[in-house]
Amino acid sequence: MKPFLTLLFLLIATPALAQDDDPMAMQRCIWRCLADSSGASDPRYHQCVEQWCSGIEETTGQQSQQQPAPPGQWGAGIATDGFSRYAGLQAADGSGRGFYYMCTPQGQSYLAIFGTGTAAGGYAFQVDGLEYQLGFDRSRGELTLQIPPRAPFLDTLMQGRVLTILGPDRALLMQLPLSGAYGAITNTVYACF
Repeated sequence: MKPFLTLLFLLIATPALAQDDDPMAMQRCIWRCLADSSGASDPRYHQCVEQWCSGIEETTGQQSQQQPAPPGQWGAGIATDGFSRYAGLQAADGSGRGFYYMCTPQGQSYLAIFGTGTAAGGYAFQVDGLEYQLGFDRSRGELTLQIPPRAPFLDTLMQGRVLTILGPDRALLMQLPLSGAYGAITNTVYACF
C-alpha cells in the first residue's frame, strides 16, 4: 500500500513542481491544452486544463529560477507545460494585454495576442511605419496566427523599433517597443527548432 501512496503523491505533485511565478503561466497552459486538442469543445481540452492548469494560480507564489520580464520589456522562457517556448511582452499600460511568439519542439509556431477581447479577423501590424495585414483566429482561445519559425515577418519584428497593433476596426490595441525582440525571438526559435 505504501508504494501506491508514494506514486499517488508524485502524480499529484508533478504539475505543481513545474509551475513558476510567471503571470502568463495559466494562459500559456490553456493555449497548450488547446493546441493539443481539436478545440474548446473537445473533452481532451477540458481534461488537460483541469489536470495541468487549474492549480497554477495557487502555485504562482513559489520561487522560480526564471523571472518574467516587467511590462513593456521583452522576455523569453519556457511555458508551464515544460516544453513550449515563448518570447514576448505585456503592454506597459497595465491593461494585461500582450503579444507573444510561441513555439514547440514538435513543430508548432505561432503569434498570440492576448487580453484584448476583440474578434478574430484581420489585424494591422505596423513596424516602423510599414504595415502588414495578418489574419488571427481564436482556435487556441486567444487570438493566434500560425507562422513559420523563419518567416520574414519575424525578421521584421526583430529588426524594428516600434510595433503598433490595430484591430479589425483599425482601433489601436497596443503600441510596443521592439528593443529586446531580436534576442528573445532568436533564442526561442533556436530552442524549438
